[in-house]
Amino acid sequence: MGAPRNGPHWPNSGQEFFKGSRVGSARGVVCSRGTAVAIPFSTGATPRRARSTPGKAAARSEYKQAYRGARYQHCSMARKPLSGYDPLAARSRLAEADAPTPLKNASHIHFSSDPLHTDKDRFVTTYQTSFRGDPLDVRSNTGVLSQEAAWKHTLRDKGLFL
Repeated sequence: MGAPRNGPHWPNSGQEFFKGSRVGSARGVVCSRGTAVAIPFSTGATPRRARSTPGKAAARSEYKQAYRGARYQHCSMARKPLSGYDPLAARSRLAEADAPTPLKNASHIHFSSDPLHTDKDRFVTTYQTSFRGDPLDVRSNTGVLSQEAAWKHTLRDKGLFL
């Protein structure tokens, strides 16, 4: 018995764990960097776009409708332009006051009075703060998982483990 060609072989690790498994919503499973990802079934040929007929307005997506350039409108305008019904139409909104323009010689520097305050971690997610790079844990025994979680929390509280 010689050594395997592609390195050591562990029967229950990585992609080998999912070998022979069947899932009705996926074609298979791929493991990449310790994360298992399902391969979806192909959806077939994509339908062709319908051609717009001349004389009819081209269909616009909701995204395109929301960000199109429009003139300023409000409900108390003298001559509002006619348009189709839209519950979020600009012509149905109240008038807004113009934003105040800042003075040219005003200072834009703000000093904080709290020396311990920092915005370094302002937009850091919980995942980014607690990511340890552990491989995929395929155990499902809740007792074992809770015991290990409690152990990791005690190590984290002592400052020995992230």
